[in-house]
Amino acid sequence: MTADKTYYDVLGVDRNATADEIKQAYRKLARIWHPKPGPDAEAKMKEINEAYGVLGDPTKRKQYDKKFRPAQTSSNGTKNYYAILGVKFGATQNQINAAYRNLLSNCRDEYERADINEAYSVLGDPLKRAAYDMFYTVIFRDAY
Repeated sequence: MTADKTYYDVLGVDRNATADEIKQAYRKLARIWHPKPGPDAEAKMKEINEAYGVLGDPTKRKQYDKKFRPAQTSSNGTKNYYAILGVKFGATQNQINAAYRNLLSNCRDEYERADINEAYSVLGDPLKRAAYDMFYTVIFRDAY
């Protein structure tokens, strides 16, 4: 796997994909690549299986997401609410809402849940978000 290619890219799903969406993507790709003979198909299936092995297991997926999540705090300790919710700066309100619901439904850690709620309280409110965005461009401009 290349450094710029994530398991999400391999399966062709969004970072906020549900477990069912990940399973469906895996099955679709397996049907396409499994019966094909040859070294390319074998390598592709190995890559697909590796990605599903991590993303299909909630514990491994959480560890993977933490490993590849952009910096959630700046050097002065300020939280990056976009990184906490796993969306890019400039995301639409619908994307923020979907990420929030998905993260909250999969979150079992009370501290992580508190961070998610805090991030959504700012990014979910248009006035607070506008103020945060001005601040964000100065503090976190290199995060993405």
